[in-house]
Amino acid sequence: MSLATCPLCQRPADAAGSGGFVPCERCRVRFSPSGRTPDAPARGCRSVPPLADLLAAGGWRSGGDLLSVGAGPDPLGRKGGSWRVEVAERPVAESSGEGRFDVVVFDNHLSRSADPRAELRAAGRLLRPRGGLVTIEPDYNAASARVLGPLWGPVHQKRPLVFSRNGLEDLLRQEGFVVLDVALGIGSPLARVVPGPLLRLPLPALDGEMAFVTRFAR
Repeated sequence: MSLATCPLCQRPADAAGSGGFVPCERCRVRFSPSGRTPDAPARGCRSVPPLADLLAAGGWRSGGDLLSVGAGPDPLGRKGGSWRVEVAERPVAESSGEGRFDVVVFDNHLSRSADPRAELRAAGRLLRPRGGLVTIEPDYNAASARVLGPLWGPVHQKRPLVFSRNGLEDLLRQEGFVVLDVALGIGSPLARVVPGPLLRLPLPALDGEMAFVTRFAR
């Protein structure tokens, strides 16, 4: 029986997963054993207006410095206010300096990174005291993932790593982030029009995306 190594815990896992993905029960993730995509930010450059509501709920108001990783130059859309946005052009772990940003947004970045833990540690270093991290990733336990199977977006794209909700929460906590809020189905068209509090409900979305709003604990 062939084995593959989990990119998070570095332990061997049974390579008998479905859809080309190997499950790691310890980390509660699924990963591709066939290699990694280049360690570079995703360049979707799509606008996700509900992020502004989630940031406000976490206590971060417009006017600060925000690092956008994978979300392009306008991650907050029309509700972005006066945030000063810098777009990452390379892996965050290669960024210099400390305490430069009030908020970092990872939009589908960890699942494309060669070293998710290094990216999270770098985000913590770049954040100012009580700074925030918003992490958006698809949830392989979402209804759309179960229904679509191998046709589900992240599987079809052969993404190197996909998280469960519990797995991503565990990883964030292990790397020093305190979870303040979770929004499910943030990629749904409904998420662009519903009031902020309703974002906490699981909205229907084909990509099954979830958003974690966290604060780095210094």
